[in-house]
Amino acid sequence: METFSLRAMETSSTVFKALDALTIVTAREDGISLPDLALALNQPRSNVVRIIRTLQQYGFVACAGRHWIATATFRAWGGPPNRHHGFRRRYRSVLEALAAASGELVMLGLQEGNGIIHIDAVESTHHLCRTPVPEIRHSLRYNAMGKLALSRRPDLALKFPSPVFQHELEEIRRAGVAWNRGETDRGLIGMAIPGFSNLPTEPMLAITWPVARFTESGAERARQIAAEALETSLHNTDPSPILWTRSHSPAEIHRVPAAC
Repeated sequence: METFSLRAMETSSTVFKALDALTIVTAREDGISLPDLALALNQPRSNVVRIIRTLQQYGFVACAGRHWIATATFRAWGGPPNRHHGFRRRYRSVLEALAAASGELVMLGLQEGNGIIHIDAVESTHHLCRTPVPEIRHSLRYNAMGKLALSRRPDLALKFPSPVFQHELEEIRRAGVAWNRGETDRGLIGMAIPGFSNLPTEPMLAITWPVARFTESGAERARQIAAEALETSLHNTDPSPILWTRSHSPAEIHRVPAAC
């Protein structure tokens, strides 16, 4: 049996308390009330409220009446060893619908730690396009998915205290869409929107246009198509596994833009 001997300074008591709270919540099929959870943790109610609200924001617990329960998001997160396959399967029809309607590069991405990774994509139908390299980490600060991720995670957003940028994040929270209008590539515009939910653990969708092919009406239409495809996909998910694939084979392919 492996044993550990760590000094207190090498561990985080807050993380331990959060893990204890999750352990207690998941052990009870009907959940647990906040007073009972505070009693079980032997912690002040104010501390438990902060822990449970943080877990709620992350999507791991939810309030059902007067009880806190573990969510399907948490059980999926702690389940399959490669959750990216599950996300690809669940979102593939949405990516294909959005790419078919727009003719542009559409990507599926996740926030992991201090960056964004792309886990699937459907390429542009245009002769000259860019395609993502799987699981390369991209900056949170400037690309569209990164901004959307920061709008979900106030703790990470604090690292970027610029009032202008904080105002932009507030607008993203209000509108549900994030933009990269040439900030990382002057020739490209990237738009990112939430997937099936806006929880930090849920993938995001992004689409990239060359400036010459971009219109505001086309972007709004893409959002409508994505919403319709997400609604349809909830009731019609193909159970077969999907690996990283390329739906088109353009004659010339470049590395993925940093826009998304």
